[in-house]
Amino acid sequence: MKPVRRNIRHARTLIRCAYPAIRPRTGIPASTQTPNPPHASAVFSYSKLAQAGIAAVSYLAAVAPEARLAGSAEIAEARELSRQLVAKVLTLLSRAGIVAGTPGPTGGYRLARSAGQITLLDVVKVFEDPDERVMCPFGPNWCGHGPQCPLHDSLLEMHQQVLDRLAGESFAQFEPPAR
Repeated sequence: MKPVRRNIRHARTLIRCAYPAIRPRTGIPASTQTPNPPHASAVFSYSKLAQAGIAAVSYLAAVAPEARLAGSAEIAEARELSRQLVAKVLTLLSRAGIVAGTPGPTGGYRLARSAGQITLLDVVKVFEDPDERVMCPFGPNWCGHGPQCPLHDSLLEMHQQVLDRLAGESFAQFEPPAR
């Protein structure tokens, strides 16, 4: 049941980002409602693990020029996440070859390759299958069981645009500027 809910949430997010003039759930033109904060319409919905993974990798990218290891407690505190969640995420990212861990009391984590070589899509793929089809907003018995819904092609196109954007964004932007 969870994958279906995630797909529906993802489709709603895609619709919200593609059609910002109509607010979700209300159908009222945005000009007549209280505006969202500037960043609100650009946020994409991913699992809690994927979000924590992006937060952890962004922190490691920020400290990469210092050539030091960062522990899960340090990352958790800096990104205001639970230590257990960050530890779990770092383990998965390490298995995927995105971060490298060193065990022991002086151990910690660092990026396994340069921040510019790691994309947002690389991290999201560790926690989710982004190639999973977008769920039809009309329900599971519409597309694939007769004619496609009116949004079918648009949703697939928007989904591909999101994947392309994630693939084009690297973690290099989190590195501090060179002095």
